[in-house]
Amino acid sequence: MLINYINHNYQNIEIANKGICNFIIFELEEEFEIDDEDSWIKI
Repeated sequence: MLINYINHNYQNIEIANKGICNFIIFELEEEFEIDDEDSWIKI
């Protein structure tokens, strides 16, 4: 049961992190007008 609980929380954290990363990338594109999709990886 504990393992399932930890895995479930970890998945929620992963989803939240993806959401935050997508939001930050969107904000960077808005502010700096990044054209290359791969350019954010180099920051």
